[in-house]
Amino acid sequence: MLTFLPMNEVNRLASLEDSQINEAKTVLAFETTKLVHGEAEAHKAMEASSALFAGGGSMEDVPTFLITAQQLEEDSRLTTVLFLCGLCSSRSDARKMVQQGAVLVGEDKITDTGFTLSADNIPSEGLLLRRGKKQYCRLMVQR
Repeated sequence: MLTFLPMNEVNRLASLEDSQINEAKTVLAFETTKLVHGEAEAHKAMEASSALFAGGGSMEDVPTFLITAQQLEEDSRLTTVLFLCGLCSSRSDARKMVQQGAVLVGEDKITDTGFTLSADNIPSEGLLLRRGKKQYCRLMVQR
């Protein structure tokens, strides 16, 4: 119902099983995004997904939060940054997520609620912050 793909392709995707089901999910996600947001946005979403979950693609289309060096000087706690970039609804929510081991900074799982970031430690291409498996944000310092 959410695609203009030919029925033989829909039937082929519907018959996939086990690890091949991911192909069907990818096609369905692309087709649905294309219908709702347009083909250009669907390609951007596919690129961002590839960059985040398949280890390839460009980070250009990953949701990005710009923070200033001054903001980091005022409060560089990871819990504050998670709140500011929208990955957590509050600082206390961020604290709980860190304590539960649900937060990654780059590839490192952070469990210390006192963990801090500095502008010097954030690469020019940005630093990937993750909450759980599917919520992410690229943190960049506005220079």
